[in-house]
Amino acid sequence: MIEVIGPPPDQVVPNDATDRLIAAGGFTQVHPPGAASAGGLHAVVKFTAGTHGSLLDPTASPAATQEMQTEAVAFALTGGTSLPVSPTAPVQ
Repeated sequence: MIEVIGPPPDQVVPNDATDRLIAAGGFTQVHPPGAASAGGLHAVVKFTAGTHGSLLDPTASPAATQEMQTEAVAFALTGGTSLPVSPTAPVQ
């Protein structure tokens, strides 16, 4: 899962709702260099830059968009078992 904590925080879905979903799903926050688990990951990466649409729209932060896309593709290609996070990513 991706959460934009900002500043500013996500303006589309309030982060308190996202935080409740993270807690209910038992998600663990992932930091650089990332995480891997043969059994699959229940993970969240909290971005300090970007907006709700940054996965597809680099306007707010090209670095956030690049990192989000890289993470999403790696996660999908590994069947949810690997989530690399760049040490230079705008994440918490």
